Amino acid sequence: MGRSTILVVAMLASKGASGVTGAGFVILAATLSAISPSLVPGMAILLGIDKFMSECRALMNFIGNGVTTIVIARSGGELDRGKPAAALDAG
Repeated sequence: MGRSTILVVAMLASKGASGVTGAGFVILAATLSAISPSLVPGMAILLGIDKFMSECRALMNFIGNGVTTIVIARSGGELDRGKPAAALDAG
C-alpha cells in the first residue's frame, strides 16, 4: 500500500477526533491495521506513554494559544503592557 492509502485512512479516521482525549491512539491503530495488521500488537508499547503524551500535547496547545494571543494583540497595538505587569505584581 502506498502513501496515498495511508493519507486517506488517516484523514477518514481523524474526522471529529481532535477534541477527544486518546483519539490519536485509536487513529494510529486504525491506520496501522489498514496498512499492515501485523503492526498493531506493537502498539502496546505506546499505550503506556500515550496518557503522558496527551497531557504534553494539551500543555503545548495551551502555551501556543497564549503566545499567539499576545503576538496578535501586540501586532494590532492592543497590548497594554501595564496590565500583565500589574497582575503579576499583585499575585
